[in-house]
Amino acid sequence: MNEADIILVYMPNGIVKSVRYNFEIKVQKVIHILLSALGIDRVSFGYFALRLIRSPVTQICNNNNDCHWLHSALTMRHVYDKFFSKTSSSIQLRFELRLRFISKDLVEMYQTETNAFMFLHDQVLADYVTQV
Repeated sequence: MNEADIILVYMPNGIVKSVRYNFEIKVQKVIHILLSALGIDRVSFGYFALRLIRSPVTQICNNNNDCHWLHSALTMRHVYDKFFSKTSSSIQLRFELRLRFISKDLVEMYQTETNAFMFLHDQVLADYVTQV
């Protein structure tokens, strides 16, 4: 990670999005950029989070060292300092955009926030397929 660089963020459906950032940008801004590009309504932004996961990916986090949820208030400098500056070259981490929280009423979510619901569908499907 350099002072102004690009990160690759993996989606549940297999698509990889690239986001240009600098060290002062917050994780929340990265999430908003990604969701806007995906056409997801601003109402749904609070449901999403970024996580760092060990690559190659097993899709499940067996212990605390396999994946790390990133707090939305962290700057990319904090993320870099905490996870990348000390990481050995043998450990690869990748960013994933995940729907971490869901609405209480999935029918209402489907009707009012269709793109977020479809993201949830893709995420559940991808997780299920990797578990079976």
